[in-house]
Amino acid sequence: MLSISTKIIGPGKQDIINYPDIPELFAEAIERHWVRDDRVVLSVTLDQQQRIAANWRTLGQLLTEAFLAKSLYIGLCFDGDYAFDDHVLRWLQTIRDHTNRRRVEAGVVELKWILSPHAVAPSSNLNTTWTSLQAAPDAGWLQTFWEDLDSKYFHVGCDMILTAYPAQVWDENPRGKPLTIGAFTATLDRAHSWLIPLSDERGFLVGTTQNSSLYQRLRNGDLRQ
Repeated sequence: MLSISTKIIGPGKQDIINYPDIPELFAEAIERHWVRDDRVVLSVTLDQQQRIAANWRTLGQLLTEAFLAKSLYIGLCFDGDYAFDDHVLRWLQTIRDHTNRRRVEAGVVELKWILSPHAVAPSSNLNTTWTSLQAAPDAGWLQTFWEDLDSKYFHVGCDMILTAYPAQVWDENPRGKPLTIGAFTATLDRAHSWLIPLSDERGFLVGTTQNSSLYQRLRNGDLRQ
């Protein structure tokens, strides 16, 4: 069983925006669209002796499963030069296969690769930006999402946020308008929860509402249903 510690970062705006583990890419949006008296940000960390890759991935999976179980829509946004390209191709294929097999709700997945020469090495850089909003039943590929990832790259080579919503949000972003990082993070005001991975297998930052069962379970250090 995982042993976790939960620390309240705030609902206070200054406490949240000054917290060093909130990526600069998302800090302003969290301040503008998330901070509210009934919402809280938690630092959910593995106890020191449990900080290994397998436990970090398990914690991420448990949190994601909690999001999927209590949400109608799920969002994902990440940006960075961490070697996501193989993972991205696999995720896209999974989404495509799922879409071909069954009727899905309205959603969007946007991918951008920026190619540039490496400043020193004879190789090239590949920066990946991903934004997606999907109905929770269509986001089943996230159930194995963390198995592909390594915490050491986050908040160094890549920033990521996973969001959960009680209602559809894709209609808020018209089809003719790109789902940019700014357009994605503006949906935080309609989210009920989000998470940001921490580096070094420490754990995750979690935003949620103070009256949610997830908040109570995290405060009690137990993610079981």
